[in-house]
Amino acid sequence: MIKIELVFIAVLISCIANSSTAKALFDTTYVYCSNQDNRRDWRWAVDENNIYVVASGNWKVIKKNSVYIDGFGFNSKTYFFMTTKDEFMRVSKYCKSNEIARPADNSNSSWYVFYHM
Repeated sequence: MIKIELVFIAVLISCIANSSTAKALFDTTYVYCSNQDNRRDWRWAVDENNIYVVASGNWKVIKKNSVYIDGFGFNSKTYFFMTTKDEFMRVSKYCKSNEIARPADNSNSSWYVFYHM
């Protein structure tokens, strides 16, 4: 009986760890730099070792009343990537003065923005 309970607990923990809800608690995304005047002019942010820059935070989506909730299954145009001010400043330093740091999971991502507190 104890063995069955341990198996059940292990399966439950595994399901929670692999669920989208658990992944939403902490996420990472790549950073690209886009020209403020010409959005077609963009590049992936890379550090001094030519490694792609990754930001830590959470994908969120805006509701009509401006309250944000986890960004799953909503209109893609309302997503933003929430991070701390320190994290935003860290990743922004890899962009030039005429560029804006933006979050993206891949080169086909829509145009999203960072939001920091």
